[in-house]
Amino acid sequence: MADKNGLLLDNLFDVLVFVRVSETGNFTSAAEKLQISRSAAGKCLQRLENRVSTRLLHRTTRRLRLTEEGERFYLHAKRILSEVDDAENALYEGRQKPSGTLRVAVPVVFGRNYVMPVIQQYAAQWPDVDIDVSFSDDYCDLVQEGIDVA
Repeated sequence: MADKNGLLLDNLFDVLVFVRVSETGNFTSAAEKLQISRSAAGKCLQRLENRVSTRLLHRTTRRLRLTEEGERFYLHAKRILSEVDDAENALYEGRQKPSGTLRVAVPVVFGRNYVMPVIQQYAAQWPDVDIDVSFSDDYCDLVQEGIDVA
């Protein structure tokens, strides 16, 4: 199974190289952006073209130009890479904003006078967090009752 996953990542990287070469118009700039050698970029593109059994770029000593098939592939590849970026950004943003339920246990008088104003500010700043506040002067088992803050 690791071989398939590794192959998938290699395939995706080859597609990324193709997109960068297409956008920059040359192997050197694409390789620099991807922090790989020009030779490695060329091998990635060759591997991709072998895999899809078609030439994606017309190469001359002076310039690169997408073939008709290359133009179609570029549009799909660009969309795929954009989706991967969107997926990563969604995870990143999800980690940046607190969400879920925060369970708080506080003594009655102290909680109402000092803790509630802070909780209200927190709730306004982080609307995706549900806050469950328990006011009691009795002892509680924090672990058993699932209390996050006391």
